[in-house]
Amino acid sequence: MRRPSSSIWFGHNIVLPADAAPWAAVVHGELPPLGTEEQRVVADAGPAFFSAAAEALDQSGTDLKQLTKILKERTGRKGADLFMPLRVALTGQAHGPELAPLLLLMTPGTARLRLVSHAQNP
Repeated sequence: MRRPSSSIWFGHNIVLPADAAPWAAVVHGELPPLGTEEQRVVADAGPAFFSAAAEALDQSGTDLKQLTKILKERTGRKGADLFMPLRVALTGQAHGPELAPLLLLMTPGTARLRLVSHAQNP
C-alpha cells in the first residue's frame, strides 16, 4: 500500500518545522507515558477492546475506515467510545491531527505493537 505524504496532516497542526518533531515521533518512534486523561480512556476501554483492535488491524491493515468497521462489529462500540481508545493507543494523545492519515503513515507492526501493549498492560 502506498503511504501518503506527511503533508496530509501538516496543515494547521504544524506551522514551524519544530512542530513536526512530536508528530514524527508519534508515527515512527516511542510514545511518551500516557497523561491522566489518556490513562482513563485506556482503562475505560479495557484490555479486551485492545485485543479486538489488534485482531481487526491484522485484517484491515492501516486503513482506519476498515479497522473501525471490523472493530465496531466485534465490540458494538461506536463514536467516541470506538475512536478515542484507538487514538490514545496509537498516538498516546487524546487530541491531535486526524487519525486516519497518521495510521497510514505508521507501519502495521508499530500500530499492532501499540494496541497489543494496552491489551497486555491494562
